[in-house]
This record gives sequence, C-alpha cells and structure tokens, in this order.
Amino acid sequence: MRNIVKGEWSSSWKKEVSDIWHQIAKYEYIISH
Repeated sequence: MRNIVKGEWSSSWKKEVSDIWHQIAKYEYIISH
C-alpha cells in the first residue's frame, strides 16, 4: 500500500511540475517576442 501511495504521489508531482514548466515556457516565450 505504501508503494502505491508513493507512486501516485510521484505521478501527481510530475504532472504538476510539467504543467508549471509549460506555463513558464509560455510566459518566457511571450516576454522574449
């Protein structure tokens, strides 16, 4: 059970980081153009 929870947390964390990274990339693109 502990491994499942850890796996779900890791997956969720990666998704959030990916979303934030895309937002930053869009923001930097707008600033630089």
